Amino acid sequence: MIEPPGDTAPHSAVSNLPTPCYLYSAPSIRRQYARLAAALPGYRVLYSLKANPNPAIIALLLEQGAGAEVSSRAELETALAAGCTPEDLVYVAPAKPIETIRRTVEAGIHALVCDCPEDLKMCEAAARETGRRVRLLLRINTDEKPTGREKMVGGPSKFGFDEEEVLEQASGVRLRHCRIAGIQVYSSSQVLDADYLASHFHYVADLA
Repeated sequence: MIEPPGDTAPHSAVSNLPTPCYLYSAPSIRRQYARLAAALPGYRVLYSLKANPNPAIIALLLEQGAGAEVSSRAELETALAAGCTPEDLVYVAPAKPIETIRRTVEAGIHALVCDCPEDLKMCEAAARETGRRVRLLLRINTDEKPTGREKMVGGPSKFGFDEEEVLEQASGVRLRHCRIAGIQVYSSSQVLDADYLASHFHYVADLA
């Protein structure tokens, strides 16, 4: 990780390091985070460990005020070891093993995202067993027509509740130790259309 003072040339920074290696610029990461946070006033930015689970990067972004999004038991433990408090964590992943759900609930993270009624039932069971009160978010597969290379909405999907069925399916599960606190939507990857992103954000806000 390159730090100030000055701009360190890459060849100088790696002169005493074994190669090949990855080199990250801490000032650049800080600047990019600040730009994103400034563009989303009133919202908390969560760093997805799926992008890069490097502990130094996680710790750096936590220092700037970010939270973290994890999608596996290993990512959960990595985020906690990097200094992330449980309240700053959201767990997002399909096909969650009950052991992972139980560990996530025990850790006391901010929220878990559920893809189906079975997820709701497992979270309720884990909350009951551990004596925790758990916030849940429902992953919604919306009816939007997305753009991007990996499209995850725009029709029926194995990931998430279909938009037209979510209320019926979620209300069919009795929750006493968990509460549904909101929704989560993932439309597609590598979207470079700013107009679509703005429209997507409005769509999700209206849906919520």
